[in-house]
Amino acid sequence: MRTINRSGEMTIYYNATPNGSFANPESFRSGMPVVVAMLRHQVIVNTETGAFSTHADLRIVRSERFTLNGQTYRLGKVRDDYTLIFVGKTGPIPYFMGHTFGLHLRGGSD
Repeated sequence: MRTINRSGEMTIYYNATPNGSFANPESFRSGMPVVVAMLRHQVIVNTETGAFSTHADLRIVRSERFTLNGQTYRLGKVRDDYTLIFVGKTGPIPYFMGHTFGLHLRGGSD
């Protein structure tokens, strides 16, 4: 087993015409930054099988409004806390899946 601990900043981008590609990781930075959060992150990897799990605690430090189909939204608000959890497997055909707790999409002027 291997454990990796990180801290830093995470940005979520809104792109009306998504074009992200794992072959070009920088492509995920295109679009408008709608959420910036401080991040505390831990990854646990089974070095024999390549299976991994991750847990991230985040606190929003910036949240911008964006428009989708004529409606204005905001993803969370400053000082909101939320959690991301992912599991997956590394290797020739990597995959991952996950979910979030506490991140809310707000409509209107909120």
